[in-house]
Amino acid sequence: MKKTFREWSQEAEADPVYWTERAILRVTEEIFVAMEKRGMQRSELARRLGTSPAYVTKILRGKANFTLESLARIALALGGEFEFHFLPHDVRTPRFSSAVSELSEPTLRTPAPKQRIQKPRSKIQPRR
Repeated sequence: MKKTFREWSQEAEADPVYWTERAILRVTEEIFVAMEKRGMQRSELARRLGTSPAYVTKILRGKANFTLESLARIALALGGEFEFHFLPHDVRTPRFSSAVSELSEPTLRTPAPKQRIQKPRSKIQPRR
């Protein structure tokens, strides 16, 4: 017997891989939209991050290994800050909702600081 779309969807949502890929998609959407709003090219983001344009392409394809540090550095390079939160399963946000609302706003062309974002030199000591 063939599965309905609803059954297929429920099965997919039970798998942690689905939620991982969804998070990656949302992160890359946010980065892309922020770049579009600022009229920023990949090469400029790469310069601000002190990395190569190929790495920025890897980020936008969702193939980078995102860490909280890398997300914070990307946000800072884009003139923003990284924010994270958990949502209960029963609270759903429409897919692409942030991207659509961001694109409907006027494009900002405010220049961001022309500095390289440096990695922190000291590591935070783990709690004991």
